[in-house]
Amino acid sequence: MNGPKRTWQQVKIKYKNILQNAVKKNTHRQGTGGGSPKADLTPAEDMALELNKGRPVLEGIPGGKETSIGSSQDATRFIQVSGSTVFLLEPPAQAPDDADPDPDAIQWENQPGNISSQAIRKLYGNHLRRQIELADIDIQYKKKKMENLALESEIKKRTIRKLDLEIKKLEREVRYAFNVHCMLTVTQMY
Repeated sequence: MNGPKRTWQQVKIKYKNILQNAVKKNTHRQGTGGGSPKADLTPAEDMALELNKGRPVLEGIPGGKETSIGSSQDATRFIQVSGSTVFLLEPPAQAPDDADPDPDAIQWENQPGNISSQAIRKLYGNHLRRQIELADIDIQYKKKKMENLALESEIKKRTIRKLDLEIKKLEREVRYAFNVHCMLTVTQMY
């Protein structure tokens, strides 16, 4: 443990980067037909590919077939579409094309760092429920804000009406005072 200290998030990103590079190299080698795909992999990339062996692959064209030298895996067997809803199906313990004759083979869900699709569904369901709750709270907040704005608007309308009435009252008082002044002036002249 003399290397750099990393948080679990940094380790996760590092692992994803290693796996992504390994898959890229592996795909390139298979696509060009050039020799063994593991020839230019680093030990870390080789280990990452081995740990992810048997995991469902959701790449390519749904319903399409793999034409490379490697095994064919149809991504659509893990996806079901009904109307506008997409369902993720539970993958088998091991992908059928990569069946390992070894009875002690480890299921991919049980390998370190892997999460079963049931756990992912549960986490995603919880996330969606929380998003709905937050949206409901936001809607309630905005309704209250609109009610407050409506009340403020009504108060301002009534204040304007009150000021208009006060102006009319003052105008009448000024006219009355002017008329009284004029009458007094006229009576004083006579």
